Amino acid sequence: MSTLATLARVLAFRWRFGHWTEQTVRRWQTRRATDLVRRAARLPYYRELWRGHDLGDVWDLPTTRKRDLMANLAGANTLGASWEELARFREEIDATRQYDRLFRGEYNVELSSGTSGSKGIYLFSARERAVYGAMIAARNGVPRDVFPVRAVLILRVDSPSLAKINTARLSLRVLLLDTPIPDMVRALNEIGPNVLAGQPWVLQALAREQRAGRLRLRLGAVIPVAEVLEPQVREELAARFAAPIRELYQASEGIMASSCREGRLHINEDFVAIQLYDEAGRPARGGEPCQRMVVTDLYRRTQPIVRYELNDMIDLDPEPCPCGSVFRVVRRIHGRADDLLWGRDATGQPRPIFPDYFRRFIIRATEGIEEYQVTQTGANRLTVRLQLRDGTDPAGAAAAVRRNLAQMYAEHGCAVPEMAFEIGAPELHPESGKLRRVIRACDPPAIV
Repeated sequence: MSTLATLARVLAFRWRFGHWTEQTVRRWQTRRATDLVRRAARLPYYRELWRGHDLGDVWDLPTTRKRDLMANLAGANTLGASWEELARFREEIDATRQYDRLFRGEYNVELSSGTSGSKGIYLFSARERAVYGAMIAARNGVPRDVFPVRAVLILRVDSPSLAKINTARLSLRVLLLDTPIPDMVRALNEIGPNVLAGQPWVLQALAREQRAGRLRLRLGAVIPVAEVLEPQVREELAARFAAPIRELYQASEGIMASSCREGRLHINEDFVAIQLYDEAGRPARGGEPCQRMVVTDLYRRTQPIVRYELNDMIDLDPEPCPCGSVFRVVRRIHGRADDLLWGRDATGQPRPIFPDYFRRFIIRATEGIEEYQVTQTGANRLTVRLQLRDGTDPAGAAAAVRRNLAQMYAEHGCAVPEMAFEIGAPELHPESGKLRRVIRACDPPAIV
């Protein structure tokens, strides 16, 4: 049996039958994190960051963020490789599409797209690639009767770490996101996958091709990745592909959560330690949206991710999962804190409004809305872009959305902002190809 297959079996067994409790999870995480901190403290960046602090008290060590980590990248990886060296190598790969090239013949270099404003570079050793591959192979929520899995993953760029995921129970092919939809349809019809994964917007486009009869797939599962999965998009994908929806919550900083057989999204507690805090800095409880997330990847050694602040906003489900796992369940992924929009109350004080409210109030305005994008361009200004179904009156749709958003602001005790409307397809992020439906394009307010 291959190393990947062995690791996958271990991870699958540990999740389902590991007899975890909250106490054993915490002990496991603390033991792994303590060893990780001891190793990371040898690197110049972390040694200086943690100077004067007790390395044994791992959960109270100072945190780091992407901007600071990337600014000190040479001192934060075991190779001493600089940002410039790694970026140049990755750019050469993307230009030549030689995705099987490895840095210094051994290391995978991933470049995050910088959707949140700053790019990141991440290094993975062969062992780390194997662990990540095993995690994807073991924890994907695909129903048992679908195996062996023949999966196609639609990505912005290919990756050697994904190309290695190939066992008797799972084979993976990659299609590039910039492939025209007609060519993508032809390739998928030839491959005939039983599992399809990709960003929700491209899965939506393919679902419409399926409905039109041009795409002819018989899928056992659909796995949206890389973007927030909105409820109406989930329903559309499930209906048009006639397949269960399973999620994989992944970032460059780690595989945060995976779907179980019940379709619930569990934090991979044995793989990453995630601490969630509310806006007051207190540990967030189930059912409350967090506004600060601190991540420690328990397996990363080449470029340690320790006490790393990720600006994603999620909330946890306070109810246990029927699958029996004690690993915490993610009830909702709201998006990035950068996309938290702000209103003003009667006294002029700012109030946060979560992206989920905009989604619900816009999409329910009229059935004629096929897609949308809302951008806060100033303290009291919104631009709303609507993609409408054929035959929908643009003025009527805009008026309906305006009324709904005015109601939403009123329910939040906020003044209604100026709204400008545009008709057309949403604009994708130029680097990542992701669709961000709720965007803050102005500085957050100063809170007094």
